[in-house]
Amino acid sequence: MQIILSEGVSTTVFTILAVLIGLILLLVVVTLLRNLSRKNEPAKQCTVPAAVPAVIAAPIQPAADNGALVAAITAAISMMLQQEGKTEGFVVRRIRRVDTWRI
Repeated sequence: MQIILSEGVSTTVFTILAVLIGLILLLVVVTLLRNLSRKNEPAKQCTVPAAVPAVIAAPIQPAADNGALVAAITAAISMMLQQEGKTEGFVVRRIRRVDTWRI
């Protein structure tokens, strides 16, 4: 029993040391590559950027006839609320487009 336990402990210690040495070598290689890539880059000049004029977005013009779109959205919301048992007091006051790409 003593022999099996000592072999297990020695195998564990050897494996941990091998992984540790491998990680240290990987760290050294990555550090060397980072330093070499910085030497090849031209020196960055510290300049103050010129004042950029503010860009004002043009207001979105409403479409000529959104009646069908408003009716479809209202009907869809109404059906969802009806399935939940809420049928009274629902009024669509405004529908506006939301930019979903900005997070």
